[in-house]
Amino acid sequence: MIKLENLHPKDIPDMTCNSLKGSVHISPEGHIKPCCYFKNLGPHWKYWQVDSNIYNINSLDDIVDSYEWNNFVSPNPHCEYCIIEEASNIPSLRQYWNETISSDTNKLQHLELALDFTCNMMCRMCGPRQSSKWNSSPVLKNMKEEVGVAEADADIYIKTKGSKEYTKN
Repeated sequence: MIKLENLHPKDIPDMTCNSLKGSVHISPEGHIKPCCYFKNLGPHWKYWQVDSNIYNINSLDDIVDSYEWNNFVSPNPHCEYCIIEEASNIPSLRQYWNETISSDTNKLQHLELALDFTCNMMCRMCGPRQSSKWNSSPVLKNMKEEVGVAEADADIYIKTKGSKEYTKN
């Protein structure tokens, strides 16, 4: 399995992503991110946490138009899932956003509100963190045991090789 830290910089595609120009994902934990793949890590973590504010469309527009959202450098470790997918020749969510979200505005164009992670489906684009069905699946347990996938790598594995093997059966 490809890992971000093993990729040479020249092998990482340009990761300009329009999700930073008009998408907001609010996770079940209440974190605000540009998309559901965006990893909460590093020094920018504080920008993605929800405080006691009640958000409305104007304040979400303000978040999308904020300095923090518009000054990420490509490639960014927050975008590890898309980098790995593209390096593995798998279509990424970044590519989808670049087709569907306009890059010439910093206004909200897509809002994803995840109220919880209860889901009765096992879609390729999700993993145990977004789907209770994936999380409780014996298929996931078998995939981890067969391949020796660590817990931290489970989402990446599911989104790449694991989901392809699962959908064949």
